[in-house]
Amino acid sequence: MKRTLYPFLTALLLLGGCSRPTRINLCYEGLSSDTIYLSVAPIDEQSGQVSDTLVLTNGKTRYWLDNEAPVSIWVMPRDFLFDERIEGGVRTLRNGGGFAELYLNAGEQATLKAQSHGTHITGEIEGSTLNREVMALRNQLNPMLGELFTAAQNGDYAKAMQIGPKLTAQCMEYVEANPTKESAVYALMQLDEASLAEAIERVDMSVFAGIFNPLQDGLSRLAEGQKIKVNAQQTIVEGAEAPDFTLSDTNGNPRSLSALRGKWLVLDFWGSWCGWCIKGFPAMKEIYANHNDQMEIIGIACNDTEQSWREAIEQHQLPWLQLFNPSDLQPSKSPLYLYGVQGFPTKIILTPEGRIHKIFVGESEDFYREMERVMK
Repeated sequence: MKRTLYPFLTALLLLGGCSRPTRINLCYEGLSSDTIYLSVAPIDEQSGQVSDTLVLTNGKTRYWLDNEAPVSIWVMPRDFLFDERIEGGVRTLRNGGGFAELYLNAGEQATLKAQSHGTHITGEIEGSTLNREVMALRNQLNPMLGELFTAAQNGDYAKAMQIGPKLTAQCMEYVEANPTKESAVYALMQLDEASLAEAIERVDMSVFAGIFNPLQDGLSRLAEGQKIKVNAQQTIVEGAEAPDFTLSDTNGNPRSLSALRGKWLVLDFWGSWCGWCIKGFPAMKEIYANHNDQMEIIGIACNDTEQSWREAIEQHQLPWLQLFNPSDLQPSKSPLYLYGVQGFPTKIILTPEGRIHKIFVGESEDFYREMERVMK
């Protein structure tokens, strides 16, 4: 059987540049499929996009690349494929309890030996201390992740909701027990924002001195943002003055909320990835067409890439003002945090005087009824 290389990785191999290529050896037992997907990305850019496909021969294969900077490699057996999406022409996978992760410097070598248990894998890694510890933690998390994704596939969302807190507790315990280990950063990466804000204060900042250094600013920003969100739960209420902010529009021009006052405004927090946001666009277009002389909608794209944001605006032909909220924007300047957004879509109606009138989380008919009422 042959190994399939995508063109850009083939080019990397031809270019060379490292005296010793980065290499991983993969050894699997118990898989029904011989296909392994890899996602290779810089440490702070991993998203699960497939960059290479390998084929196992007698349960084994090798993979190498010439990288100058540290990389994150997700190893995802086809057996555990849960979800597959095409984003910008690139496949993106979710793999539940079936994947392993390696963090490798240029020229580093590692061997992953893994065993399938049907819903998840366990294994060990021969290589750096960090990768051994990360795999050991995955061995604790993968059985729960396998349950979580199986429950989600079966539509048993009640069970899925019960497993989430167990995963969080396991990672919190790991951080508390290992505050000076690099692998504590990996545990932080598994937490939601609320838990992260608490846990990051318990680690020694020296854990970011090595391969995880690119993640320090991003994780710290998320933790800071959560604190602002908590405060927003007390201040973002009906009748309160709407916090001002400035974001760029589709032409790259800065637009401030305060400069738009004088009409009824709707802050529409959305994302190109949000199915319910998109489902609401036809009704949004109708209300905008009927009342744009009295009101303005301000679309605020969150947790998105600029390319996906622009493509979605064009695809869905959105006629109202669109602003982009960069993920790396300082939380104190980000409306995502200033308004304490907890779900998508979130629609906030502002009076012409700039005060909060009503807040709607999720796609709701109540929002449209309220808009028709205030437009009369």
